[in-house]
Amino acid sequence: MGTTFELKPGRRASVDDQLVHTYSRAWTCYDNTGLDEHGIGVALGIPIGSYHPSFPAARARSISVTENSDNGAPGDGFAIWDVEVTYTNRFDAGSVPPQQVGTPPEERVEMPTLRAPDITVTGDMRQVPCVVDIDKKSFTNTLGDPLLPTPMRTVPTLKISVGRNYLAFPSGLFTMIGKVNNAQVTIPRLNWSIQARALKLVNATATPQYENGIFYWACKYTIELGQNLNVYTGSYLGWDVAIANMGKRAVFYDANRNRTVRLITEELNPSQTVSEPRFLTAGGEVIKTIEANGDPISGWESRIYWINRRPDPEFNMALLWS
Repeated sequence: MGTTFELKPGRRASVDDQLVHTYSRAWTCYDNTGLDEHGIGVALGIPIGSYHPSFPAARARSISVTENSDNGAPGDGFAIWDVEVTYTNRFDAGSVPPQQVGTPPEERVEMPTLRAPDITVTGDMRQVPCVVDIDKKSFTNTLGDPLLPTPMRTVPTLKISVGRNYLAFPSGLFTMIGKVNNAQVTIPRLNWSIQARALKLVNATATPQYENGIFYWACKYTIELGQNLNVYTGSYLGWDVAIANMGKRAVFYDANRNRTVRLITEELNPSQTVSEPRFLTAGGEVIKTIEANGDPISGWESRIYWINRRPDPEFNMALLWS
């Protein structure tokens, strides 16, 4: 008789809230050739990845073989085995986070590339330079000299992860890491409009997947909200920066308003050039922080000229979800 398989009744099918379909088929195996459990699984002739005979989008994901102690075998010397094959339409389930979370059940789709982007929001912390404090006082010593190196502080930030599926690998978007949004964007599902140059693509991953009979790439992008802020002026900068105008040289005028540029000297010791940069006005003149008698000058910070810089290149960030 050799090795024979009889299909048993009790085939099962199920589908979950992620639209993952699972099917199972079972056999009773009679064997008098001495095969072990591995040999029985091979003898069934259904390799992992084989198509389900009735549902071609599902493929064999697992094969289980269990020894059966039943004595009802036809004749002596036969071993009886129970064999079950499980099929699924999401062959790579578990390798990426669940998709369509938060999507109403009636709007969920089985085709991976037609699914709406998945959005996750997380809080984080990052370090930024100290410019001025909450009282709009610059970080300087008692004489008004800048503190160098610039003190740093930890501030809260926001990261948004966008999950999206592609049939072809989106190589162009991976070249955008480190770039900021070139225009105001509205994040899907959040209904939150964010100004240009406030979001930066800081991370991207792509995982190959096979589901519902197609190969695709499950991609995840992380964009971060910039926390640069000129506290003194109150302007939000996103990922742009505002640098205080400062240097060791400055513009000086004589009694006839003749303009010269020369090294700055110490206010209390004019024969000594400054060892650290000093704050300058928009016209490049030194901002005096103390009187000749050594008394501090009130409100000198308001004269600081801030130089705005755009260090990061831009791209059309809406491509991540449109």
